[in-house]
Parts: sequence; structure tokens; C-alpha cells
Amino acid sequence: MFRVLIIDDEEPVREAVRILGEWNDLEVCEIFEAGDGKTGLQLLREKKPDIVLVDMKMPELNGIEFLQAAAKESPETLNIVISGYDDFEYTRQAIHSKAIDYLLKPINKEELNQALRKAIADLKNRQVKENDWNEIRYQLNLSLPSLKEKTFLSFLQDGVGTELDESSLQIIGYREGAYAGIALLRITNLAEIARLRYDNDLGRFYSALIGMINDNADEKRQIFSFRNPGTEREIIAVIVGMGDIEPIGGSNFQNLQYILREIEESQGIIAVASMGPFHNDFNKLKDSYRFAQSIMMNHNLLDMRERVWIEEQSKSAKETQSILAQNAFIRTAIEKSSLGYLQNIVTEHLKKVKESSYFSLGDAVRTLNEFMIMMNDIALEYGAPSDNSRSYKNNLRLDTIELDFLTYDDFSRLFLRLTEYFYHQIASFLKSSNDFNVYEIKDYIDRNYSEDIKISFFTEKYYLSRVYLMKLFKKEFGFGIYEYVLKVRMNQAKELLGDPGIKILSISQMLGYNDHNYFSKAFKNYFGISPTDYRSMVLEQRGSK
Repeated sequence: MFRVLIIDDEEPVREAVRILGEWNDLEVCEIFEAGDGKTGLQLLREKKPDIVLVDMKMPELNGIEFLQAAAKESPETLNIVISGYDDFEYTRQAIHSKAIDYLLKPINKEELNQALRKAIADLKNRQVKENDWNEIRYQLNLSLPSLKEKTFLSFLQDGVGTELDESSLQIIGYREGAYAGIALLRITNLAEIARLRYDNDLGRFYSALIGMINDNADEKRQIFSFRNPGTEREIIAVIVGMGDIEPIGGSNFQNLQYILREIEESQGIIAVASMGPFHNDFNKLKDSYRFAQSIMMNHNLLDMRERVWIEEQSKSAKETQSILAQNAFIRTAIEKSSLGYLQNIVTEHLKKVKESSYFSLGDAVRTLNEFMIMMNDIALEYGAPSDNSRSYKNNLRLDTIELDFLTYDDFSRLFLRLTEYFYHQIASFLKSSNDFNVYEIKDYIDRNYSEDIKISFFTEKYYLSRVYLMKLFKKEFGFGIYEYVLKVRMNQAKELLGDPGIKILSISQMLGYNDHNYFSKAFKNYFGISPTDYRSMVLEQRGSK
């Protein structure tokens, strides 16, 4: 998947690129925007895009200056130049900077996607070449612990059928006669401890915790643990022993219990753990990992008498009802502005779950995700800015709410806090949307069509999201905001072209176009005829009457 950065000081141009690009087909996963070259250079450093579409004439830092800086700081990035001017100096600089294409405004869909496909093909060719050197880069660029961690992760999370080759076995420390298994630790108060003891520095937190776990190695076993980057709060511990494999409840189990007690007593870290079976064949570590995962995610939150789990609990025959089944009732409560009704709906749902006698950790994680996504969707419908949308999976807290829980009662309290939090957030957006009249935007455009109109002006003025504003406007008038601006300008252009006393250059300036060639091209794209030919046609029709 690829990342694209669009740099242009004209918001309609950036919007056009977003609309016209065939991003899914091109395997583009993220698109970033900047309104000037200086901001664009900062995003280049922070986001590391694969492709940059850059305008040549911008404030702060123009396209030529940006390309010169980008060539030094990110020579691997592919650049596509955009310009409203068919200027030789711009073209020469684009060639000198090894830009892969040069597009003229207004942006043409076919030309844009052709340039993007060319860039994607180039990037894919690079990836093929890089894959041939993966092993060499591993040896040169990674320390042994990091290499060991990456080898384990790659193997454990890879598909069925892959095996550890001889070099990988050497990296992870395989010895003849050894056995190995996987234990998983889930930190249930991570947000709280990170805040209280580590100033929210998760890097320091995990480093300290992993050190404590690994220090519990002894003459019987070695422990190599590391953070699971795909699952927040989870530590993977690879336990390697020598001699005969011990029964699942033997000293390895007891050592894991000791680790949980130690980290709680010394650091206040509360964790639960699961352990998979041990094998002499290291290639079966994947089976141990999956078994430990299954034990962890299927453990019943309603039965937390033990903290270390080595076998799956029997599941209830009755399936847990999804919170999504309450969607219509939750929406009604929010629309009626009734926090009490909303709390009753959630409380009743939580009560029924508890009565079912089985609710797994996996059910809890899924329920939180579903609830937060549902509430975010509702918030967006009522005008919440899109960057307010959160994912439980990737966040330890939601503003002041820490997403920690150990037992089902902890989970229920957290769920009710989230309910109240989202209710107040959505209520504020709902009030803003009720006070808002979309005709105000239309009236503003009708009066100021010659200005540089940006949607951000309206989002900041009315405190509503871009998506919500555009949706409301199109529903009411049948046009997108930028489409309507263009419609007003083009209709006004037709009126002005009927007056032979006004030069076409003056008309383009009166309509807010700084470049009359750009205006002429936009007019022809809209009406299928150039401004000059249209004026001649109108005057000819008048003369024949």
C-alpha cells in the first residue's frame, strides 16, 4: 500500500485530485494535504509519502524550492508536478528534479491516473529489487535482539506452512535438545501505569516491563519477551528450556505466576497471562502461540479467579448479543436528547450479558470497538470533525477516559463512562447542526463567488465537519460546494461574455481567476466551447435578429 501527499495552495485543486484519483485501484492507503510548500516539506519529513503531487507556484516555499529540498531529504520519493502555467522554466526544473510527470491545471482525470500508475509501477519495481536484499539488510541494520524479535514475529504471524530455516533458528537461539513454548501477557491497567509512572511514555514502560520479565530466566529456562505491535497491551514471551518437556502446569506455569506477582508488587502492573503447550520442534511455536491466543481471547471475564490460564474455558451455548442490535434505540435516545434513556439501554444490555454467564475478553474488545465505531458514525452524521473519530484498538485512552479493565464489572463501568462521554460529544454537534442553516453557505457563495472560497472557512465558522457540510449542501441543492462555486462562476461568465465591451482577461479576473488561460480551459471543460467562440456565437445570433 502506498501513501500520497498533495501540495497546492488552491483547495479546489487538492479536492479535485482527491476526487479524480482512482486510489483503491492504485493501492493508495493514505492521502495527506498541504496548502503551501513549507507545510508540504514538513509532511514529507513526518509522513514519508511514496508519491508527492506538487504545485509550482505557491506561497512560503514554491514548487521549485520544494523539489530542490525534497531531492536532498527524500530522494526516493517520486514527484509529479502540477502547474497552471505551461512554462519552460517550470518544465526544465521538473526534469532536473527527476519528476516523473508534469500535469497542467485544470486536472484531467485520465492524465492524473496515468501519471499515478506510472509512479506506482516504478515503486513496485523497487520493492521487488529490495526483497532480494532483505537478508543482507537484516544483518547490517538490526541489532541481534531486534533481529531476534522480528524473526519471531514474522514466523508467529505468518501464514500456515512456513517454517524456520537454519539461519532463523540460529538467530532465535535454537539448541539441540531444547524445547519451547509461548506465553502471552495482557496488561490490564496499561493507561493508568503509563500515566502515573512513565509520563505516558509507552516506550519506557514496555522496555522496563520486558526487562523484568526476561530477568526471570534461570538455569532451567531462558525467556525472550517483546511487545506485540499488532495487539495493544500484549507481551509475547518465548520460553525455552532444556531436557524433558514439563507438564503444562509445571515450573514454567509457576514461574509465570511469579512474574505476574512481581510486576504487580514492584510496579503496580496488573496483568493476566495465557500459556500454550511446549514442543521440541521450534516450528510448532506457531501452534503454541495460536493456542495461547485462543485461551486469552476466550477467557470468561465473569470468572477471573485465576490470572494465569493454560486451558480454554467452556463457552456458553448462548451467543452474546451484539451492541449493534441496539443501534436504533441508541439513535433515538440521542435524537431525543435523553441521556437517562441512553444509559438505561446500555445498562440493560450489560445486565443481559452478565446473566448469560459467559462473556470473553475477545467479546469485550469486539464490543468496545463496535460501540465506539457506531458512536463515531453517529457523531459524524451530526457534524463531528472527522479527526475526532477514534479506534479503541489503537488508543489507550479517549481524552480523559482510560480504556483499562480487568473484570466484567470494570468493563461495565468503562462502558457506561464511554456512553456518557459520547452522548455529550454528540449532543454538542447536534446542537450546532440544528442552529445551522445551509442556505447561509449558498448565499455566501452567491455574493463572493470571485473570492478564493474554501470549505475550511465554513467548517471553522460553523464548527461542523467537512463531510457533514458537503453532504447537507448536496442534499439541499444537488451540487457539491465546489461544483456550485463553479456553476455560479460559469453562469456569470456567460452573462459577462455577452457584453463585447468587457475583455475576456477582465472577465477572468472578475470571476476570481488569476490566469485567463486557466479560466478559458475551465469554461471550455464546462460548456464544451471556448470563451472566445461563445462570445462570437452570441454576437452572431444578436446580429441575425
